[in-house]
Amino acid sequence: MDYQLLNHTTKVTVPDKSLMLKGLARLRAHIRFSQSVLNCVNAVVMKIRPFWGLLHRYAGLAMTVFLIIVGLTGSLLAFYNELEHAINPQLSVASNGRAPLDLADLIDGAERLSPQTKVQSIWLNDAAAQVSVAPRLRMNRAAGFWAYPPWCGRWIALLGFI
Repeated sequence: MDYQLLNHTTKVTVPDKSLMLKGLARLRAHIRFSQSVLNCVNAVVMKIRPFWGLLHRYAGLAMTVFLIIVGLTGSLLAFYNELEHAINPQLSVASNGRAPLDLADLIDGAERLSPQTKVQSIWLNDAAAQVSVAPRLRMNRAAGFWAYPPWCGRWIALLGFI
């Protein structure tokens, strides 16, 4: 057969018809084999699919319980100061007309109270100042937290050693 394409003559040879039929037969056999493999895979997948469905369901329920607990306990942080006052009223003292101390007096008072420690940080809020201290030297003592209610006039150890 001759085909003319863009002023070029190309000779295309058609293979023997028996070879074409053999190739088609091989292709059909390959397709049938692929379909049988896919049917086997599909049968296996359909047998284990209920297992994965149950696993997904109960894993989701377990995570839901965990997330509810985390959400409820995390929402308590919004009321931290109020809960701290209700649970530990001994840490809260009325002002009795005293003025709060300035920052330098807070640091000096904490370091005077415990000479082996140094002040790391101070957290200030309306009700109290909370001071975090650490050992000055590498001692076998843990760092501690101290609270100074501004109107109390004394330091209260919350955590750690004196």
